[in-house]
Formats: sequence, structure tokens, C-alpha cells
Amino acid sequence: MNIKILNTDSLPFCKGCGHDLISKNTAKALERMELSPLDVIMVTDIGCHGIIDKTLNTHTIHGLHGRSVALGAGIVFGLKEPGKRSSSLLVTEELPLVCSI
Repeated sequence: MNIKILNTDSLPFCKGCGHDLISKNTAKALERMELSPLDVIMVTDIGCHGIIDKTLNTHTIHGLHGRSVALGAGIVFGLKEPGKRSSSLLVTEELPLVCSI
């Protein structure tokens, strides 16, 4: 089963906005890592990246402005499973950040 991370090619960003490229390349990277969308939790906050939640086939958490890093870290520490790699992808207004623990 190879489910795509994004459920559409048409993202809700303004024409020419860099968020479109960031989102599509982040999805491409997750797919190349062969992660199932149901094993991914995307954390967004208020701002342009927050409007992408409905276009993702992953679990999503939409937090308050500037709180996505804290939410993502809490998820990584709270969902430990023996033998399973934990990663958190934090999508903020600046750029995506992947933390592996």
C-alpha cells in the first residue's frame, strides 16, 4: 500500500508563494523515506502552513502560533514504541524541521 502524503496537487497557497514548494518537497521526502501517512503526525501552527492540514493524509495537529516546536517535541516523547523510530516533522512559517529521537 503506497498512499501519498498529500491528497491533492492543488495547494491553498498564493500563486508564486514558496510554501507550495516546501510542502510538496516535504511530502516527497517523507514518501522517499517510505513512511506510511498514518505513521506521520504533522504539526502546524497559525499562518500560511496551517491551512495545509486538510490536504494531508497524515495525522495533523494545529497549534497556537509559535507552539509547533513544543507540540512536536511532546509528541515524540509521548509516543515511544519499542523498536520503532520516532521522528517529528515540525512545519512552521520559517521552514520544516525534522527531529529524530
